[in-house]
Amino acid sequence: MRPIQVYLDSSDFSRFGEVIGGRGKSGDEQLMIELEKLGASGDVEYRYSYMHVVEVAPTTDKALHFAIERAEAIMRLCGRRTLPPFMYLPIIEAAGSTVEPDVLDPRDRLRFHGRNDSGQWFPSFREVFLDSTASLRKMYNDPVKAVVENDPDFPMSRAMRRKVQKKSSPKLMSQQFARELPTMWPAFMERVQGEFPLSDATSARWQKHLLEKSSTEDVNASLRHDLSNLPNLMHWLKPSGGTHLRGLPDWLRESADKYKSLVATAWAMRDDGIKNSSTILAKDKVQAIWNDSQSERRQSFQNGIRERVRKTILEEADYIQELGVDMEALTAVVEERWIEAFPSQRVLVEAYMGNFEKNISPFEQPRRIEKVGSDVGDIMHALYMPYVDFLRVDGFANQYLGTASSLVNTELVDKLEKLAPVIRRRLSKRSL
Repeated sequence: MRPIQVYLDSSDFSRFGEVIGGRGKSGDEQLMIELEKLGASGDVEYRYSYMHVVEVAPTTDKALHFAIERAEAIMRLCGRRTLPPFMYLPIIEAAGSTVEPDVLDPRDRLRFHGRNDSGQWFPSFREVFLDSTASLRKMYNDPVKAVVENDPDFPMSRAMRRKVQKKSSPKLMSQQFARELPTMWPAFMERVQGEFPLSDATSARWQKHLLEKSSTEDVNASLRHDLSNLPNLMHWLKPSGGTHLRGLPDWLRESADKYKSLVATAWAMRDDGIKNSSTILAKDKVQAIWNDSQSERRQSFQNGIRERVRKTILEEADYIQELGVDMEALTAVVEERWIEAFPSQRVLVEAYMGNFEKNISPFEQPRRIEKVGSDVGDIMHALYMPYVDFLRVDGFANQYLGTASSLVNTELVDKLEKLAPVIRRRLSKRSL
């Protein structure tokens, strides 16, 4: 029987990070110890995702030490156990539907269950890595072609071409490349590290790979290991970090700002409609109009998601190839089964619409716009419901995620203090 899968809220890792930093509230250290003991039994696994990483990342350089504490908390509970980047979930679900169509919950599938124990929380760098490797190899496998491609105006006469080709047999060039690689490598690595951080071990494996002494998977595994060292990664994610990875947290902040703007616009339209109404409608009439508008918004949102899933499948052909799944089969799942075959997208519809309608409803308590921005992260975390048995949610999220959780048989836990007891209850039921 598979271990119980548990997904914590980012705020939980913040609390445990404070424990690690010696500032924890009374009782939080004991909570962390309890959860660690449950995980040590092997019957329970805690997993983190892309969303956790971007939420615990430092917003300023001065906040780096707090981010490192939060990252250490993630690693203490989760280790390198992760769930896929959220953009891969539809692909995994479509693949699972073709292989195990009768298993509705991804977490119960034998292969496409989304669990990864080597720390791959990020989209694959395989294509970037292979392109960089290929460009280097091209220089010594076919120097004439490399020269022409880099400088089409270079005066490459027939005599010069023959001379270069004569002195550049694959064997000679390979030997020369091996001799010169240590000298050229530092400059190459400086350019590469503008994209992502690499350890000395990964750098050494990459060099061996170029010399055909190490496999592509060896280098990929080493890179995964580097990026799953979350405390070290926080240095690269700070605003002055050394790679393009530092822009990852900006995506979430920009999405939050856009969502706040969308909700604020909806508030203004709602209030103008009420103000300009020439008649006073009974409450049941207002409710009927509201229900109709809800249905239209839901259908429009679901149609938009379907188009994004189609686009994702086309864009991620390399990832699909890695999975060993037929592209046409995945496309057929989208066209023939759509939302029923994509539990994460069903959750997204319910989570987003539940949140949006609650935020803009004339029948709900108004919220401050500053609070609305944080809803984006909660909605994105909710995508992982089909992959876990327990999802920790805080505050407002617990008010609108009930319908989504019931669709995928995931239990919401609204307080961190309740988590260990509900896990123990589930374990006791399993043992009966």
